Amino acid sequence: MPEHEWVNCPRCSGLFNCRPGRVAHCQCSTISLAETVREYIALHYSGCLCINCLQQLQAAAQQQYPQQESSL
Repeated sequence: MPEHEWVNCPRCSGLFNCRPGRVAHCQCSTISLAETVREYIALHYSGCLCINCLQQLQAAAQQQYPQQESSL
């Protein structure tokens, strides 16, 4: 598994640096997603999403379900 690779986000098509070989240094390690967001991503996308899309989906979930815990 490579330490990093440039990939296109399947949601916005933006190019970002994914680090599957060093997940602790990957952009996705900086955000805790609600379970509903994780489930939505798993159902609708294959591969990693960029940090902007992750933040947008998390914010949308928080607006739609403000009473739910926003992070795991």
